[in-house]
Amino acid sequence: MKLKYRLAFTLVELMVVIVIIGILAGVVVTNIGNRGEDSKIERAKVDIMAIRDAMDFYRIDTGSFPEKVEDLVEQPADVAGWKGPYLRDGEIPIDPWGNPYVYERCYDNPKYEFKVISWGPNKEDDEGKGDDITNIKQ
Repeated sequence: MKLKYRLAFTLVELMVVIVIIGILAGVVVTNIGNRGEDSKIERAKVDIMAIRDAMDFYRIDTGSFPEKVEDLVEQPADVAGWKGPYLRDGEIPIDPWGNPYVYERCYDNPKYEFKVISWGPNKEDDEGKGDDITNIKQ
């Protein structure tokens, strides 16, 4: 009786390996695809914190918060003590979806004096809900 040595894989074995590789690739691509949007959201949060910190420095120097976000990079004519620009490179950042951040004074909210908003991935005002990203805790 002669022993036969197997020198190759069978077609079924190859198909099983290909299916397993396909499933793993699908899982990896799905997870990586979601990370892109997550990283944009995190970047928007970091930008909002930087703008918020710049607002605080502006207030320390001038005694009040700016009336508009542009006051962080260009000295207003009627403000004394301005030591800006308060934002890196003297530019107001744009959110990860290509829209300007919105700055609003909160005259009716004693806890917050201003809010900085990114409309988020849908690029629409959801009135602080939905996918809007802001420095105000909801």
